[in-house]
Amino acid sequence: MRDLERVTIDAEQARAVAHGVTFPAAVFAGANAGPGPFAVVGPEGELLAVYERRRAAVKPAVVLAPVEAT
Repeated sequence: MRDLERVTIDAEQARAVAHGVTFPAAVFAGANAGPGPFAVVGPEGELLAVYERRRAAVKPAVVLAPVEAT
């Protein structure tokens, strides 16, 4: 995952990523993201998902389950 382009998102986008939402490609374009795939990182620095560019959208390839506090 370290070699993937990193895109950091805010808390609202992180909730959408947790549900596997597809975003318009323009959402990641603001982060100077290239062709992908992208390591999508939340506001706390945690890896949330890996997204891939598909035409005019970015779609999840893998969404990681949140770690539950014990």
